[in-house]
Amino acid sequence: MNSSAKNKRVIIGMSGGVDSSVAAHLLLRDGYEVIGAYMHNWEEKGFADNCTDEEDYKDVKEVAACLEIPIYTANFAKEYLDNVFNYFLDEYSKGRTPNPDVLCNREIKFGSFMKYAKALGADYVATGHYCGIKHENNASYLESQERWFVVEKDLKTNTLVVSHGEESVLNSKALYASNINWIPYPPKEKEFECYAKFRYRQPEQRVKVKIDGNNAFVEFFTQQRAITPGQFAVFYNGEYCLGGGTIDEAFK
Repeated sequence: MNSSAKNKRVIIGMSGGVDSSVAAHLLLRDGYEVIGAYMHNWEEKGFADNCTDEEDYKDVKEVAACLEIPIYTANFAKEYLDNVFNYFLDEYSKGRTPNPDVLCNREIKFGSFMKYAKALGADYVATGHYCGIKHENNASYLESQERWFVVEKDLKTNTLVVSHGEESVLNSKALYASNINWIPYPPKEKEFECYAKFRYRQPEQRVKVKIDGNNAFVEFFTQQRAITPGQFAVFYNGEYCLGGGTIDEAFK
């Protein structure tokens, strides 16, 4: 047994998938008291074929039974609708490409869920999709998807500007980001160099940041592909996350 695990309770968010199931098993192996928690974040039935809340919860209960741990449920559907999904729809209506997963982490996993877990006496909290909607207008297209690349959107005329085969038109040299959440507080320097990511699993990119209140102008040392308004820029210094904010504009 891990000596630091003795008499320590871990509340683990479980989805029924491999990651959270294995995490629960490893925590048990190390001697922690493990309690599983499943979050119901969506209530509307038949909204989309890939919304499988009931199936996921069934998987969670089977995993919990196999591991012999208790499983609790928490309903955050209202919080998800108000703070995540409505933002998602609003951003699409503006012709931007939102990343609701980031807000789901902030508002649900590390917001509502954390408060719920503390109510259960958690010493530690561990965590391991959202449903897709298709619209017949250009707001539903992700920039740079498929072999035709979306270069620009005009919602007023419902027009897509696309390029076929020529990816250099997607390159940018800088961006402007807003509503940056600095962790744990804004840097003292108003201009500094660090690293940033603009897409999931993207290698870190060297950048120069100029802070403007809660916003920032970010220059790239190497041109970046498909910088998309509505997505997030996240800043790093080594293994530390400095913060992140919404991309408002890309500069060619």
